[in-house]
Amino acid sequence: AAPRGAPIEAAAFDAADTGTWPALHLFGDTAAELPRPFTVARYAAAEGKGGLALAHRDDEGWWVDELVGGGRRPASCARLPCPWPADWRARPPLRESPVLPLAAATAATYARTLLAFEGPLDLWEEDPEAEAGARALFGEGGPLHRFWQDDPLAPDAPDLSAHLALLRRFHPYGSCSMDTFPQHVALLRATAAAHAGRPGWAAQGWVSAVGYYASRRGAWSSYGESHPEGHFAVLARVGIAPGRFVLGIALSLPERRLVLGGSDLSRVVAELLPMDRAAFARLAQEPALDPLNRARLHGLTADVPIDEGPAYDALPEIVRAIIDAWVR
Repeated sequence: AAPRGAPIEAAAFDAADTGTWPALHLFGDTAAELPRPFTVARYAAAEGKGGLALAHRDDEGWWVDELVGGGRRPASCARLPCPWPADWRARPPLRESPVLPLAAATAATYARTLLAFEGPLDLWEEDPEAEAGARALFGEGGPLHRFWQDDPLAPDAPDLSAHLALLRRFHPYGSCSMDTFPQHVALLRATAAAHAGRPGWAAQGWVSAVGYYASRRGAWSSYGESHPEGHFAVLARVGIAPGRFVLGIALSLPERRLVLGGSDLSRVVAELLPMDRAAFARLAQEPALDPLNRARLHGLTADVPIDEGPAYDALPEIVRAIIDAWVR
């Protein structure tokens, strides 16, 4: 494992052939700031109750971030995260997790830098003019009306980069359980960013297009859960490696909310190339990776039920305990 802040390998962050790309020093800054993974701790409370908790340490001490599998917060904890309760005993005693192994650290650095370096794609201020302009563009009789349903990723699709500024400010909500227009606009926004050669914005737009439970795109319908066909083309157009990027957003670390929910991630991972899925599965068996992320990667690649089979049996007891808490 590379120590925190170690120099990064430039070859892992080669620039794409088209458009903008983060300068190498931005990847280095991200790598230097990666937090240590969560500590997974067994705790016993004063009243005899206990379980598994995710925790991390900062300059102020230890914090409880989540109770694995649910559980009642202690009386001293109004909300999570909260300071580690004085009457909780950790077994074994709390200690920080090792830093991410190189493959995981590289992926986390790659994804975090790409998602952040261009600033936010979505502009969420209420903008009636943007909505009117978008409706004129995509509505009945508009020049791009066919893209309400047609595939913006098709080889013969027109360049949408001229409409990027408008799409950044247009965020429709679904009108019924079959309305996938919000998701389609998210895909159009991502495609326009890719056409404009903006990999950071294209990555953010792709997340919105494939995300459902962790997305603000407003497609609150079962139809909006399924992913657009060929969605990886958005990433490929701007030179983003889907396997490395998805691995980077799949890893769970303190100081960063999850980019995609578990259900969204499981569908995305299933659509990756077999070699990428195999890399996820191998990393789940990597002893240097922290228990939480080993459990996450196993859950994303294992056959159902995920708490059975040789790969599950080969995991350490603490990793299996996390998975058991999820599935019980």
